[in-house]
Amino acid sequence: MNTLQSVKIQRRFKAKPDTVYDAWTRPEIIARWWGPEGVRLADHSFDVTEGGSWRTVMVSKDGTEHIVGGIYRELRRPDRLVTTWRWEQGGRPGDPSLVTITFEAVGQDDSGSETLMTLVHEGLASQDSADAHKQGWSSSLKCLADLWTGAQHQQEFT
Repeated sequence: MNTLQSVKIQRRFKAKPDTVYDAWTRPEIIARWWGPEGVRLADHSFDVTEGGSWRTVMVSKDGTEHIVGGIYRELRRPDRLVTTWRWEQGGRPGDPSLVTITFEAVGQDDSGSETLMTLVHEGLASQDSADAHKQGWSSSLKCLADLWTGAQHQQEFT
């Protein structure tokens, strides 16, 4: 019997919670960072409403397409975002898993000038799947952090 696995990652960003939340919910910003390093976002659609769907087509350097999408379950700006996650191609096609992201204002003076973001991806079919998703999310979140550090996520290959 397989026991479903989960991944939990926390990252601190040099931006306020509403800004980090917007990076997850505004398609023009998502397109600037989405996907692990070395992967370009070839196509995307986002209906950022509760019950709305989203879908991305990522292409790795070797030309392999990775297509994933889901349904927004909860959108509570600037605190929480919940969506399903289902691979269509690449990754591991199958039943949807669930991604919950929370955004907490932090800072030395409690000004909320920084955000502690917690991402929990649960319902993954195996430990191998959890390990692969943890690696993918970690790389993707580095690309997200680059929005505030001035680095650029490579969208095209040279």
